[in-house]
Amino acid sequence: MHEEAYLRSPSDVLDFVIVTSALFSLVMKDVDARGELVPRLWIMPLFNFDSVPRAISTLMVVTMMDGWETIMFQAMDRAGEDKQPVKNNQSWSAAYFLLFVFFSGMVWFNIFVGVVVNTYTTMQASDDGMTLVTKGQKQLEMSLKMQTWKSSMEWLNDVPESMTPP
Repeated sequence: MHEEAYLRSPSDVLDFVIVTSALFSLVMKDVDARGELVPRLWIMPLFNFDSVPRAISTLMVVTMMDGWETIMFQAMDRAGEDKQPVKNNQSWSAAYFLLFVFFSGMVWFNIFVGVVVNTYTTMQASDDGMTLVTKGQKQLEMSLKMQTWKSSMEWLNDVPESMTPP
């Protein structure tokens, strides 16, 4: 082989095989196993904004943050009615999704904090404010209450007999 030949080393052969297979897969993308052309189909995404019920379900998915990035990228690629998507055609719509995710996340955080505070308040009210207290601390609190009660009742011993009921 002469010096400028392309396939003179094993790594050149590997490069040739990789590039050829990639080009072949690009050319044969719309051809089935029998060599016949396969018609292209436009499949509507499951989550879209084409109707009010679909839009509500789509926004609910975005609120739950379950695959919201895919929905955002599909909205960014929208080119118009009956037109195929164009990558980042409406990139400004990403701002809408980011703001929506931010504010819906804040709403969910506030709901979570509200539930935690409400549960804690309910637990504390049901146990006379002694919810997160150990058994020994409860006994100490009860003994202090008893001492206070006994000392407040000692004044009854000093009541004159004239004030006592017959």
